[in-house]
Amino acid sequence: MNETPPHAFDNDPGSKWFCGANVAPSIDIALTAPHAINSYSVTAGNDAPDRDPKSWLLQGLNNVDAGTDGGTWVTLDTRANQMFANRFQTLSYSFANTTAYSSYRFVVTANNGSIDFQVSEIMLFGN
Repeated sequence: MNETPPHAFDNDPGSKWFCGANVAPSIDIALTAPHAINSYSVTAGNDAPDRDPKSWLLQGLNNVDAGTDGGTWVTLDTRANQMFANRFQTLSYSFANTTAYSSYRFVVTANNGSIDFQVSEIMLFGN
């Protein structure tokens, strides 16, 4: 099925991450090596605009030296009241960050009113 969480990071806008009956999901991605991400894009899904993310956080975690507690997620970017005018529209965001993190998390805090959530693609950019 092309609607599972890994499809948010598969570089294929034809697939999507869909969550039924969950308006505020989160998804983690562990990188093969730490990178300093300082921009990202979010692409709307193929249907039902009320399922699109409206507000979210992007967080980083460097668990390489985190010890036994797994470390603490650091909020790197916060967005509110974002709107996708069209299906498959990609919105891009940048923020200041020079810290290389080994994992990143996209935390949805609100969608546009549905009981379900969807996003076609999330792409991370940086060094």
